[in-house]
Amino acid sequence: MAEAENVICRCGNTGCLETVAAGWALPSPLTRDDVDRVARAVARAVDAEPRATPSLLVIGGGLARRYPEVVDLIAVRVGHRVVEPSAAPHGFKSAAAWGLRAVLVRDPLRA
Repeated sequence: MAEAENVICRCGNTGCLETVAAGWALPSPLTRDDVDRVARAVARAVDAEPRATPSLLVIGGGLARRYPEVVDLIAVRVGHRVVEPSAAPHGFKSAAAWGLRAVLVRDPLRA
């Protein structure tokens, strides 16, 4: 990813989307230009990923909660996909983990 080519990620590599779209790598508060730059980077990364689902993109994390407009801007850039914010409550790392917990709490014998 061009924006991240020279930025070292927490994993030690360069070129990671996280270096331009994760809360730890961004200024606070974000300006409108920052939000737009994040949306462009995420949309490009999704479009470049052959394993990305063709119909749905779920944007999660604190960035989507704090700046919901980033979800809308990503949706504009990946118009062929439905783009939604994560349904995971604050504190959960993913909607999948939250959903699994919800199912297990409701019916622990089904697991």
